[in-house]
Amino acid sequence: ENPWGIQFNRMFDMSNDSRLFRTRAPLEAEGWELDGNVFRRDGVAYLPLYEAKMINIYDHRWATLQGVDTSGTPSPTRKSDPTDVVLPRYWVEAQEVHLRTADLPKDQRWLMGWRDITNTTNERTMNAVILPCTAVSNKLPVLLGMERASMFRFLYANLCSLVFDYTARQKIGGVTLNFYLMNQFPTLLPKTSDETCPWDDSRTIDSWVATRVLELTYTAWDLESFANDCGYHGPPFRWNEDRRFLLRCELDAAFFHLYLPADEHGDWRPARCSDGCPRDETSADLVELERLLTKPRDAVSYVMDSFPIVRRKDEQKFGEYRTKRVILEIYDAMQEAIATGAFYQTRLDPVPADPTCSHPSRNVASHYPASLSDGAWAEPVAADPTNHEIVVLAAVLKAVGSTTPMRRIRLAAVLAKEPRLLGSSLPTDAAAEWRRLVGGDAEPLPRGVEQLRRPAHAWGVAVRQLRGTGGLVEDLDAKTWGPGPPLKDIETAGWADGRVHFVLKVLQERDDEIVQTLPEGIREWIHADAA
Repeated sequence: ENPWGIQFNRMFDMSNDSRLFRTRAPLEAEGWELDGNVFRRDGVAYLPLYEAKMINIYDHRWATLQGVDTSGTPSPTRKSDPTDVVLPRYWVEAQEVHLRTADLPKDQRWLMGWRDITNTTNERTMNAVILPCTAVSNKLPVLLGMERASMFRFLYANLCSLVFDYTARQKIGGVTLNFYLMNQFPTLLPKTSDETCPWDDSRTIDSWVATRVLELTYTAWDLESFANDCGYHGPPFRWNEDRRFLLRCELDAAFFHLYLPADEHGDWRPARCSDGCPRDETSADLVELERLLTKPRDAVSYVMDSFPIVRRKDEQKFGEYRTKRVILEIYDAMQEAIATGAFYQTRLDPVPADPTCSHPSRNVASHYPASLSDGAWAEPVAADPTNHEIVVLAAVLKAVGSTTPMRRIRLAAVLAKEPRLLGSSLPTDAAAEWRRLVGGDAEPLPRGVEQLRRPAHAWGVAVRQLRGTGGLVEDLDAKTWGPGPPLKDIETAGWADGRVHFVLKVLQERDDEIVQTLPEGIREWIHADAA
């Protein structure tokens, strides 16, 4: 039985398909030009052939086979560049790749796969990855068949979890992790992703997992299609080792809770067929389990102790088994949230997939204001003020990139559209730079002039128009707005993007403080429920 409805695909065999492979020197000699890691000429492309050694968990740029030192591992500086790509040994004509990915859902431009080779000296048994839709070798088999990106991202997080890795290790007798074995590994059921999150009942499990998978996975522009299919339309996230460690620990703690059934007191709960188990657990089974492992938390500790290489590396670098300690601490915090009905509070600040953790947009030179001329963010003259309200709102939605409280979007939009409201709250140097780039609209109001009020009509029209086209995705119960695909058709580069990214950076540090400086009418408008 295959509850996920997936198919396995071995795209290119390194021996039998070698006639299709081209190397760099001959391609360049024939006039092909390298664009990133794709060779192009006269409208035809040769795509990179990814091999298993090039990928790792949550990292499609683990190793490059050309252009670096003999280790092949890109430096942290390169990982921090969202335009950087890894280079393969071989390239394959794009048409051959398209023929072998015909079963992909329409417009899907990314793949999910795993390393076929593993051994006891590896830190992890399962090494899964999301990578661009490209050529892959037979040692990097891929999964096809699911039409929803949300199913892939949940399954991907499942495959990357330590508890899944532990179960996979029990099945493997050699060094090959093939289709036959993958079919036997115990993944959670697809329906699990749609259930209410036990440690945060305001969200589904999928939505809780999604932001963490997104920040871990979308670190370069070549995975933009995956991010878009997950509902995120902002730029890639910055590679931050400290954040990545905590993101993975939170996911691991979460999957320990999902795999090891516990009640609200942290005691064992009998496993049921409805959970995906082959049979209902009996009271005798439970007694035997408690004899070996008193509580689910003891099982977490036991599983963590079965990763000796992870432990050794931690102790060499940190003087302790840091991964185990942090996962258990987060596991306990989640159990406390489950017991009390409170929300688990993430350790990450800002929260996972927060737009302030992302790189600049492709077309926003405005992230480097010192290089811009005076008045670069001055608002152009518009015959219809509604047009500029739409542009600013679209710029905010693009910049946040994911579901965000309406209040935050309103606040960012009003500060970007009415820049004089922000100037008085900035430090002297920042205020001077803001006024230089924005121009006269950022100057304080003269004495005696009435404070600004929001143009309710223009704003309401903008909200309704973007909502109607699907560019603004609204959840009235949660009081959130998010970006939709049609936003890509709205040009926001220049003054709007520049102001918005400046504003969001300021709000990251001083949100509440700035709100208190605003006129009462503006504050009421920011907190309003209706558009």
